[in-house]
Amino acid sequence: MVLVLDATFERLSDLQKTPLLNISVCRGTFDRVAAEAVLTGDGQLDVETELRTLVKRSFLLETFNDKRKYEFQPVVLEYVRYKAGDQTAANQQAIAYYRSIAKEEPWQTIKLIDDVREY
Repeated sequence: MVLVLDATFERLSDLQKTPLLNISVCRGTFDRVAAEAVLTGDGQLDVETELRTLVKRSFLLETFNDKRKYEFQPVVLEYVRYKAGDQTAANQQAIAYYRSIAKEEPWQTIKLIDDVREY
């Protein structure tokens, strides 16, 4: 499996590898906005196009509910995290993003799961 992932990973351009490695810090499903939050760069990257390219290359799964969301398959996620190495900067950006969208108290007991989902 690693040989297949290596071969597929090596076919990516450097412009595609960087976003893939950075978004590996995202937990569960994520959208374009979350992906943009963990990407650093000069702003010339079309995040939506890159995410769709990664779907076509089978690095990401794509779902459509109220909006387009992405997620990693577990094996692919472990592989990408291994390739990424130290992702301290991307992790800090992800923390800042998730804190910015987290609901503030007071939480309601009936909707506790919805209240803490962002965490």
